[in-house]
Amino acid sequence: MKAANLIEIDGPSNQNVYFRPIQSRVRGRFDFHRCRNGNAGKLSREWPEPIPGQVLGIDTTTGEGYIREPLYDPQHTATRKRIEDRGMNLPEERQTFTADVATWLFHMAGLVEGETARLVSGKIPDKLPGTPQQRFHSAERADPIDRLAAAIEKQTELLVKLVNRAVGDA
Repeated sequence: MKAANLIEIDGPSNQNVYFRPIQSRVRGRFDFHRCRNGNAGKLSREWPEPIPGQVLGIDTTTGEGYIREPLYDPQHTATRKRIEDRGMNLPEERQTFTADVATWLFHMAGLVEGETARLVSGKIPDKLPGTPQQRFHSAERADPIDRLAAAIEKQTELLVKLVNRAVGDA
């Protein structure tokens, strides 16, 4: 597989993110050293290593987007075992999606710029390869000026037909 653009969800408040292109929540890095509550010290002794955030990636040549679960990596074996021993289920190691490259890169860039993710590898290009989808639950409303221009053009076409018909009848 060609090198992909990868980001790890890693916000300052241990937050998860909602990744709009897949309409799903992606788990962020969790580090008890970032917590400010009274149990943080005890929990940081119990969980000395941070729980890595899930990684979003896209192969810009094939259009395959994915979420990778880094807890399956060898360096996180102890953390994964601790999670599984508590009866918690982990997602698949890799979930793949057919992705619109411009849309994924646009939203990945937003997460990095908003500091809720960090770039792991690759580069978010300055110029996107297409137009990203930014609305997912509703259609984008047409610009009123464009709607007015279209109405005037339609009215003009009707007037031309009426004039041609009137001239033809005379």
